[in-house]
Amino acid sequence: SAFYTQLFNMSTTYPEGQPILFYLDEFANIGVIPIITSVVTTARSRRIGISLGLQGVEQLERNYGKENATTILNK
Repeated sequence: SAFYTQLFNMSTTYPEGQPILFYLDEFANIGVIPIITSVVTTARSRRIGISLGLQGVEQLERNYGKENATTILNK
């Protein structure tokens, strides 16, 4: 989780963006990433793609809560 937090922080610091695609397989099992909701809401404007591998939406809701899970899935 700490690794991904640092990685996302560094990736979103460039205002012009970077063409990056993150593929996070088994996303529900890597631990809670505290900044993930803000990352997914700013990623598109920074030319960053995020693809999450989940076995079920309920895993995401369990780790992040229903509201944050909806934010993550809708962006």
